Formats: sequence, structure tokens, C-alpha cells
Amino acid sequence: MRGRITSIPFIGQCKNYSYRKIGPEIVQQLEGVLSRESRNTIGILIIPNRDDFTKGVRRIVKSSKYNILLTDRDNINIDLLKYTLYILKNRKKELENKIEKNKLIILELEYRIDRKLFYLILILFLIFFLFFLYIIYLFTIKIKYIEFY
Repeated sequence: MRGRITSIPFIGQCKNYSYRKIGPEIVQQLEGVLSRESRNTIGILIIPNRDDFTKGVRRIVKSSKYNILLTDRDNINIDLLKYTLYILKNRKKELENKIEKNKLIILELEYRIDRKLFYLILILFLIFFLFFLYIIYLFTIKIKYIEFY
């Protein structure tokens, strides 16, 4: 099962294991599927009763680098909405952090530009000053040359 909620894609796997608990191998299969999907895809594992997930499954899901939701058929709608809201809040925090980093980069670049502009003005001033001294030097040489004649 595939779909989207808001802008977030999801893939669902339904397991109707009423005779046994869901073990880690099912989550590992879902992680294999998610590894070929976009980074934000939610993997949903749906079973008849959410109490049938073992502690090992819950531990794997908690430490997984993928977005995995464990739910049952009675709670899938509310759980998916809650999980999507959780992901959107995390995405918002990531974007805010990127914005802050970019602001710092912009400030650093502005500082560098200001510093380079300062050095450019200083160099131009020194060139002008040296040119002015050279003109004065030429003028004094001309005056000396005129005095000899």
C-alpha cells in the first residue's frame, strides 16, 4: 500500500499474524523497502493488535534511521496523523536550523566583503597618497630646475 499524507509519502505493510507476535525480521524487510525510497517516506507496519509487536521490534524501530510507524488497523488513522505531525515538526526544526546556519554564513561573508572593501579603500588611498607625493616631488624638481636657469 502506497500513499501520501500532506506532502509526505508512506508505504504500508499489513500483516495478519493472529497466531504469533511480530518479530524483528518483518521490520528489517520494511527497512529494506524504505532504503529504496525517499528520505522522508514513512514505513507503516499494520497488524491486528499493536500489543503483538515484540520488545525487539520496538527497539529496532526506535533506533532505525527510517521513519517507521507501528500501529494496528483500529488506530492507523490517528497514529498516522500524529506521526506525520511529528515528522513535520522535526522538518520545521531542521529548516529553522539551516536558516540559522545560512544567516551565520551570510554574516561571515558580509564581514569578509567589508574587510576586503576596507583594504581596497586603504590601498587606493595609499596609491593616491604616493601619487600626490610624486607630484610634489616633480614640482620641487621643476622649481629647482627653474632656479638654476
